[in-house]
Amino acid sequence: MRRISILSIIGILIILVVLILLILRSVGIIESSTDDRLLIALVVGLILHALKVEGDIGRIKAKMGI
Repeated sequence: MRRISILSIIGILIILVVLILLILRSVGIIESSTDDRLLIALVVGLILHALKVEGDIGRIKAKMGI
């Protein structure tokens, strides 16, 4: 069974929520002036997810002896 870390779940949730908010704002359902905050949250989510993926790659390389 594959182990999913809390960091990965948080990162993916941040990415999904921010993307949904950006889509709703671009359609016009949400009127908001928080563009900078949404983009910062998206970047943080992407960084958290990238750190998780990098850790997975490191573990796979360690198992293979690379």
